[in-house]
Amino acid sequence: MTRNTTDLVLVWRPTLPPLGPTDSFLRGTHLGVPDEFAAAAPAAKHSRPGTFNDPDMLVVGLTWSNYFTRHLVINRAKEARHELTPHEFESVREQLALTPDQVTWRATVQPGLTDTEQRTHFSLWAMLAAPLLAGNEVRSMTEQTRAILTNRDVIAVDQDPLVAQATALPQDSRVLVTPLADGGVAVALFNPPASPRTSRPAHRR
Repeated sequence: MTRNTTDLVLVWRPTLPPLGPTDSFLRGTHLGVPDEFAAAAPAAKHSRPGTFNDPDMLVVGLTWSNYFTRHLVINRAKEARHELTPHEFESVREQLALTPDQVTWRATVQPGLTDTEQRTHFSLWAMLAAPLLAGNEVRSMTEQTRAILTNRDVIAVDQDPLVAQATALPQDSRVLVTPLADGGVAVALFNPPASPRTSRPAHRR
């Protein structure tokens, strides 16, 4: 199993206000769900039985507040124990210096993922034949989260023995196709922008 992207953050788009040159989104060290999926695409040709590409663990069932504050607590504890490398410290230096008011603002300013976005996130990772590593607290998850994480049809695509990653159709990047071991294909229709999209039917001449 190989991590093939940067860290996944619990956002659909990096919508936090710019935080200066150390902003993790501006530096490309963190990506939201659609951008993380896109970043995993170049590794598709390496996916095969015994070799699994990992675009980071799932963020289904997480809230932005818990996600942000938990990471802050962990990083501050590591810094107190001098466990951060110079590179790691530099990447979280601004975060470690936040005041209580700043922590409260950043922990509440981000809306997190909607139910539709979480279901899409889970399906996209299945189309990548990615390891489905639950990042939420499974002992206290909601029925809504449980329904997403235990969708047998989606899991079956992810666990297909061929271990093939989805590729987009050349004529329409919103149509993702994953070949399956039985000779069939799994198809996902994915429209990353927030606005609806329509397609004209093809006309034969």
